[in-house]
Amino acid sequence: MRTRTAVCVMCLAATAFAPRASADPGPDGGRDLGVSVRPVDEDIAGNMGLDSARGALVVAVEPGSAAAGAGIEVNDIILTVGGQPVGHEADLMSAVSQADRTKWIPIELWRGRQPLTVSVYLGPGAPPEKPSEKKPKKIGKVEVSGYIQVHYLHSADTNGDGSSTADRFRVLRARVSFKGLISKHVGYDMMIDARSPSITGLLRDAFIELKYIPRHDIRIGQQKTQFGYENPESSTRLFFVNRSELSDSLMRGINLRDIGVGLIGNVPFSDRWRFEDAITVVNGNGLNPPGTDDNNDQKNVWGRVGVRYKSTDRDLTAWLGVSGAQGDQLDEGDDPADPSDDFLFDFRRMGADFELDHKWFFLAMEYAQGTDIEQDSASDSHGYYVLVAGKTPWRVGPLLRYDTLQGDFERWTAGAYYGLPKEDLRVLLNYERRDLEDGVPGDDRWYLQLQVVF
Repeated sequence: MRTRTAVCVMCLAATAFAPRASADPGPDGGRDLGVSVRPVDEDIAGNMGLDSARGALVVAVEPGSAAAGAGIEVNDIILTVGGQPVGHEADLMSAVSQADRTKWIPIELWRGRQPLTVSVYLGPGAPPEKPSEKKPKKIGKVEVSGYIQVHYLHSADTNGDGSSTADRFRVLRARVSFKGLISKHVGYDMMIDARSPSITGLLRDAFIELKYIPRHDIRIGQQKTQFGYENPESSTRLFFVNRSELSDSLMRGINLRDIGVGLIGNVPFSDRWRFEDAITVVNGNGLNPPGTDDNNDQKNVWGRVGVRYKSTDRDLTAWLGVSGAQGDQLDEGDDPADPSDDFLFDFRRMGADFELDHKWFFLAMEYAQGTDIEQDSASDSHGYYVLVAGKTPWRVGPLLRYDTLQGDFERWTAGAYYGLPKEDLRVLLNYERRDLEDGVPGDDRWYLQLQVVF
């Protein structure tokens, strides 16, 4: 309360001479934002928990204005308008005048030491459908979400060996997540999968999240290791039922999750460009390891860094990044129940990935190589994949992917989808032609998957 009160006093003193964006109709019949603002100095930024002196501090909101309707409040700091950064109060007028008044305009705010996005409509006539807005999480409130993926698999004996996988229905994943904040700087994330606790365990994610570093989260506990595009991404947002063979082998440890410490975040250097970094330091025992001991000689490090570009109109997002990993793993030999044939080996991994998300298509490609070292011998492997998904106004489109791994695996996947990655209901149809599987031709497979996110 002391910080907010201090800022309020400064607001009252500044209201009389603060620049004002009136609510009067504009030249096109629309209206302006309807706020009075003042500069954000270092004292205000420090009191508000902002990383630097930027933006425009709202000192008054005109009743009945577009700002009032959007929920903008006194003491909010306006950071961007329509994707244009507001470095100081003069930028606000310029950003409002340049915004497309025929659409809802996103405004990024800083409120209560947290980011918040609202949308305003400044055009004449009835506004179009309003987009969803990001609201700050409430301290003490538990957010429950989850998803269910069910698919049908049909396998054909296309390699001529007289056998194929039996047709089947399968619940691929049934997961529930619990997230929340216990304070402004401490949160938690836990995910369980009730589908097959006897196979890989009930627990998936289980980490404490610390928010003391600007634009970064420190995760402590069981979490995904960070390498490449496909593995850190939720399966609910992928276009294919199965991840690439590259992602399932070279680009992860024993499995996709491990126990340790992670640092995930980004640093913007303009309104369109930002640097992103993600690193995890983990035991190397994998998901839900038995017992309490770490059976490895060293910690495993997995990381990914890169740059992301997002156009002002949000029609294009591009990413270019590199990944790396090193550590050791325990190989349980021919008999997992017999510890006498277990052995440790060191590993090294390097990779690069590129993604291009356009309003008409999504493109992703990735390459990785790795070396496994056991005593005096070393083995190398590498692979890559390329995928493309077409987009249409009807939220359906075609799919195509090619992935290969060191001459032992080669697969073409084609199909179609209904529902974009962030939607609650999606349907995926995938046809896999497995030209090579474990070095020999494999059987073709059809997958039809239904997914619901709640």
